[in-house]
Amino acid sequence: MRKYLKGILMILTVMLIGVLAGCSNSQKENEEESEKKIGLLETVEWQDDSKKIEEFKKCSISAYSNKPIGETVSSQFSVNKWQYGYSEKEEYLLCSYVKEEKEVILIFYKDSYENVNIAEYYVEEEKQSKEEITKVTEEIFGEKEFSSKRTGFFSNGKWAIEISKVDVANKKIEYYSYWWNFEKEQMEQSETDVKTLDILDVDTMGNSDYSIEWNGIDSFKMEKYDCELLFNNDTIGSREGRSEEFWNSGMGEFKRIEKPKNIPISEFESAQEPSSQENEESENQRIVLPQVPPAGTYWEADCSPLYARYYIEISNTQDNSFDFEIYQAQTFNQYEEASDYKLVFKKHTATFTDAYHAVYEGQQYTLHFECGTNTGYITISGFSEVIPDGSQLCNTEWLQVS
Repeated sequence: MRKYLKGILMILTVMLIGVLAGCSNSQKENEEESEKKIGLLETVEWQDDSKKIEEFKKCSISAYSNKPIGETVSSQFSVNKWQYGYSEKEEYLLCSYVKEEKEVILIFYKDSYENVNIAEYYVEEEKQSKEEITKVTEEIFGEKEFSSKRTGFFSNGKWAIEISKVDVANKKIEYYSYWWNFEKEQMEQSETDVKTLDILDVDTMGNSDYSIEWNGIDSFKMEKYDCELLFNNDTIGSREGRSEEFWNSGMGEFKRIEKPKNIPISEFESAQEPSSQENEESENQRIVLPQVPPAGTYWEADCSPLYARYYIEISNTQDNSFDFEIYQAQTFNQYEEASDYKLVFKKHTATFTDAYHAVYEGQQYTLHFECGTNTGYITISGFSEVIPDGSQLCNTEWLQVS
């Protein structure tokens, strides 16, 4: 009898758990459905406050700090209306426009910390998912110019190009070239002088004779015709007698890889074989130690520290690395003087990958520092929501300037 009752009790327990689980799932689904139906479009009181609207339109999405909302959206779409809203210590900006004959509504929010993002996204008054919000944000505010992150060593397994600098403003790329020596079965540097390429559009580099297409920021493809022209002005490229195999080996996809160590210079650099002493002297001349920046505070190079929007603190300088922290001003007075600096990038270490280039690679950010071309100055890229890519900062105390 006890066994019978025990069995009944277990069955009832299982049934009760199932009912509760079903209720919980049903409640969760109802909450999600309710949240999906009721959004800011209905709950916020929208106003035609032109002053507030224009102020908000000048703001930028947090991850795209150099792109004002109003200018960026208006340049791509015909906007029907802008409206301003305020609720629970957050400001909102509603933008309605037509895309592919459908009404689209974006609702931007700005919190008390001045962070700006897209809160909700509607197509024909239907609220879209968070994934769709991320997608439309990237489509509208994503990078529309050649990426400054396309620096590094790229190889197809034989040939290679080392891109040392991407100058987006002047539409130029600086690079060094490497080729495959079939006799020695090794990669060699074709020239020690830096060469340049033009930036043709957001994904293309080359010149009027040829173009090379990028796939993202980590690879590009090169055809035989491209590599013949690209390397033709090199010492080895202009030599007669280069085989078909030589030029074919320069074709294919060039992927970003770690630069191999101790790549020799091509023997075609010199018409005659140098002596061992000349070789040693030449090698010593090519060795440049990492240009570690002096420790201290680095402010915006184009303005007085009194008005600087941000600064970088460099410390613990070593032979090939340094620690850094980034601070951002939180308050500006009527004279645009900055104060209340807040730590926005905690202390991390940047390590030199060559004499002038130091990198910090984190899970979310990869920061690049160019150092040493003008001691006391650094150039930074990779934290554009606070410091625009390619910005130069200087250690005013070390330089003894104010």
